[in-house]
Amino acid sequence: GTSGAPGDVTGQTSATGVSLGDFTQILVNNTDEVQWVDYRVHPYASGTGAGADCDYGVNLDTTFRIYVNPTPRIEVNVAPSNTICNNDIVTFGITNPNQPIHGAWQYILEVEYGPNIQGNDIGGVYTDIPPFVQDSLVNTDTAYSYAVYRFSPWIVDLDGDSCAVGETIIDTILVNPTPAIRVRAQDSILCNGEPAIIHIYNPNRFANGDWEYNLTVTPDPGGMITGFDPGGLGRTDTIINDPLINHDTIAHKVEYMFSPVRTPAPDVCAGGKDTTIVIWVNPTPEVRVTVSDLVLCDGDPLSIQARNPNDPIRGVWDGVLEIHIDPGISGITDAP
Repeated sequence: GTSGAPGDVTGQTSATGVSLGDFTQILVNNTDEVQWVDYRVHPYASGTGAGADCDYGVNLDTTFRIYVNPTPRIEVNVAPSNTICNNDIVTFGITNPNQPIHGAWQYILEVEYGPNIQGNDIGGVYTDIPPFVQDSLVNTDTAYSYAVYRFSPWIVDLDGDSCAVGETIIDTILVNPTPAIRVRAQDSILCNGEPAIIHIYNPNRFANGDWEYNLTVTPDPGGMITGFDPGGLGRTDTIINDPLINHDTIAHKVEYMFSPVRTPAPDVCAGGKDTTIVIWVNPTPEVRVTVSDLVLCDGDPLSIQARNPNDPIRGVWDGVLEIHIDPGISGITDAP
């Protein structure tokens, strides 16, 4: 007899008139759980001198049961997905589909970390089966890389013999890099009205999704700077050209903060390092002049005082004094 439904275990045969020696059966378990086959060996003597078979009944029968373990299998569920962000944790839910069995179900996990990938080295033989295993993956590059996990189950029976390794499950996890951004300003100190030109570069290569950046633009308070980009989310443009106008007499700045991200939602990879560019805009150069008197008597002293209203600025304030003299006027000295 056999366990289970017809066809659950195959390869068993019955025979009569079998001579002494080995009796070979190739038993196949077509299910995921242990099956058994019962055998009965019934001895008798045939072809005796009297020409008759001698059968002594069932009292001399030998019966035994053969247990046939299934081909070892394993079921693996990956969370959150087969593509993750840098520094994410990947979880493998482990299920043993071979229940019940005659012995102990185990598996070996082999892990291959791709270029620039670091993990927790979770490979090894798992005999005390947890419901899941986890690995924290770090991508140290700007391009995506991978980690490969091979789950190979086997069964050790109660006699200590091992069934051959069964179906191997292979899961490949793609690890996107941390979003990065490269930013270069043509000049960080501008004259009034000059354009602020900033070039933006994408150094990343993602397994999927899109590279974008969020731009936050912060001018000095007071409303003295105009012409700057309003900023925004989900930017992809590679150049900013802002004609910055300084309405004050002192230097003012505009800060451009670039925050790279990988989209779309819900698989957003953030955490990239922000890059801030500071653009200073000097005012239009001015001078304040005070004259002691506009009408003098002959020989009276004239005092001219020049004052710099552009303080502070990014650089050095300077100017040129030109003196135009009518004929007959003397006593002019150069400015200090």
